[in-house]
Amino acid sequence: MQTNLEHVRDLRLKSWQLLHEASGFIVSERLRRLQSMLAKYDPNQPRVPAGDSAGGQWTSGDGGGSGARQPILNAVQNIDDAIDHLEENADTKPRGKCAAYVRRALNKGGFAVRPPNDGHGYAKNYGPELRRVGFEPVAASIHPSKYPVEGYSPRKGDVMVMDTYPTQSIPAGHMAMYTGKQWISDWPQRSFWPGSGYRSYKPSYTIYRY
Repeated sequence: MQTNLEHVRDLRLKSWQLLHEASGFIVSERLRRLQSMLAKYDPNQPRVPAGDSAGGQWTSGDGGGSGARQPILNAVQNIDDAIDHLEENADTKPRGKCAAYVRRALNKGGFAVRPPNDGHGYAKNYGPELRRVGFEPVAASIHPSKYPVEGYSPRKGDVMVMDTYPTQSIPAGHMAMYTGKQWISDWPQRSFWPGSGYRSYKPSYTIYRY
């Protein structure tokens, strides 16, 4: 029969074994996370300067002329992730929320796009915000505009920002992303022009590319 002393010794031994196993798991998990971080690390990517409230965090780079540089959401931006989110969440018909749908998709892809500081979050005002996170204009056409303009071919991940037209009930304009197959805003558009008002008036637009 096992004595109390032997029982206590066995319990202590099992405790040390469990502690050893737990320590090994913690070390293994920390190594895994470190390897994942190193795989995404880019020593050349700019960071927010020291002294800023976000000092040391990765940033999109130039600030786009809209104040202090802002930290990005992830260490890596991925257009495919943005498009996957947009396609999976698109509605079957227009909902009047094109900018919100595209912005959330870009956020999912790691781009820290915020609503423009216009008090409304209108789609037509997203140009500076796209530039802030690294997108650059690659095509533009003024009213009466045409699409496509000479020399432009749509590329997967392009984002279109379109001005409003005179009879639009809310002067929000429009915003959409090209998936490689079609333009999607809050719904899969049948063409570049999101509706009859845009197609008739042909307002100015700019297309941005990362």
